[in-house]
Amino acid sequence: MALTVALATPLLAACGAPATVRQNAPTRPPAATRPTPVTLVRTGGDVRLRDRVVVSGDGRWTSTDRAGARRTGRLSDARLRQLRSLASGRATLAAEARRPSTPANCLDAPDYAVTVGSTTVRFTGCPDDPARPSTAAAIADLIDRAVLR
Repeated sequence: MALTVALATPLLAACGAPATVRQNAPTRPPAATRPTPVTLVRTGGDVRLRDRVVVSGDGRWTSTDRAGARRTGRLSDARLRQLRSLASGRATLAAEARRPSTPANCLDAPDYAVTVGSTTVRFTGCPDDPARPSTAAAIADLIDRAVLR
């Protein structure tokens, strides 16, 4: 009888019987739902900055300054949630990237490039600039406060 059951099990599976699912198989979210890395490059200003920060989808970051010094860390959960929320506004970021560039009338302000996925928004860090891209500037400010200061 045991031999009959052992032989019948593969036949039942082939006929559309439900298959057994492994419960301990690792799962990864589909690529479209995984958080996208965010890159901030800050250059210029009165102290000739050259900072680059890459924040991965899990909140780990790597920062490199103009001398090549490298630091690493991790965003707090609250800051990571805020960054994910800002970075999820892909349509807003795309619109900010397409906006015409206006020369900033700001002495010694650094230039920023915020990249989320394949979209890069460039702007000068003048707080009074009416054309300042709000979402990209908020991302830059968050990374600046969390990593660069």
